[in-house]
Amino acid sequence: MKIALLIIIAVLIILSIVAYRAGFFHPVKVTKQKVGPYKIVYEEHLGPYKETGKIQDRIYAELKQHNIATSRGIGIYYDNPKDTPAEECRSKVGCILA
Repeated sequence: MKIALLIIIAVLIILSIVAYRAGFFHPVKVTKQKVGPYKIVYEEHLGPYKETGKIQDRIYAELKQHNIATSRGIGIYYDNPKDTPAEECRSKVGCILA
């Protein structure tokens, strides 16, 4: 019984340390700054937001085939899915060019 309790405490301590190092306990800092301009390759999408990942992957693969460097994706989501039916949610998803 004591060994199991010690193992549980050790695991909790390790998880706490990992979470702290990963930044889980740091406050969120929101800043406003001007960035860009960016060149973006995107596709407009109408439908559930859960489908946008596939579009982003397809655009990334197409750019890679043409030796166009990109490593960051972007998504602009116009509608709140809590208020808008999934089939009517509008978005633009794609990749930011290097």
